[in-house]
Amino acid sequence: MHYFTKSITAVVICLLVGSVTNAQDEGSLKRFVEGFYEGYLSDESRSLNSPNFRNYFDDGFVGSDVDVDLQGNVEYSQLDFEKMKKEYERYRMADGIGIDFEVTDFHNAVVKGNTGIVSMQLDFTINKNGSMISKGTYDVSLTAKSYEEEWKITFINSVFIESEVFMGKCICEIFKKDDTKYATFLTVPDGDTYTSRTDRFEVSPDSDQRTVTLNSDQKFDWNTKSNKVYAPGDEVIGSSVIQPSTAILNVLRFANKDKCQSIETKD
Repeated sequence: MHYFTKSITAVVICLLVGSVTNAQDEGSLKRFVEGFYEGYLSDESRSLNSPNFRNYFDDGFVGSDVDVDLQGNVEYSQLDFEKMKKEYERYRMADGIGIDFEVTDFHNAVVKGNTGIVSMQLDFTINKNGSMISKGTYDVSLTAKSYEEEWKITFINSVFIESEVFMGKCICEIFKKDDTKYATFLTVPDGDTYTSRTDRFEVSPDSDQRTVTLNSDQKFDWNTKSNKVYAPGDEVIGSSVIQPSTAILNVLRFANKDKCQSIETKD
């Protein structure tokens, strides 16, 4: 009886120790993942070319990424480490642009042997000079491997869903009425939808110095020798401008700089 009691006690202790160890492993896995997204990726001052960033990943890392924009357009890409790094370099290279992540829910975080499995949801915001230009959710499933108590990401599957856009890519259609008169139809992001606006342009006849007039009152200079377009106050807002349509696009981008990071013409 005494031997039986000791055996039961030993089994219970082993189970308790195993349970505590698993809880500790799962806690360290969560902290590792939060540090990666909320710490490293959200801090634009931290270089993606640093060994510190590379150390988050296993040498054989692979993944996939799905982007769904506000209009329902879907982009899918397969990832390795270099492609993963390129995905986030755009938030380091663009002046004043940054992305912030916040883990809102761990759906699951378990450790099996030396492998960690995480399923979670994050909120993200993209900011420009302190102002939010886009936000949405990021659904992530990942696996990581433990090497001597250090986690390395082996696989990431992520779905990036844009819910609101306050500044981004605008789409423009240009309609030519005659050699000097044009109309534009511009689609711009406006929170959880897009709005459209129509503008009228008049471009003065050919000369070394042409004038682009927006809605009969705002005037912009177009020097056809330097191929530059100037806003009032001689601010250069376009260069290498040869065609009237290009001059108009530069004026539109300037006039809508609070909404349009870029303007593309519709085919």
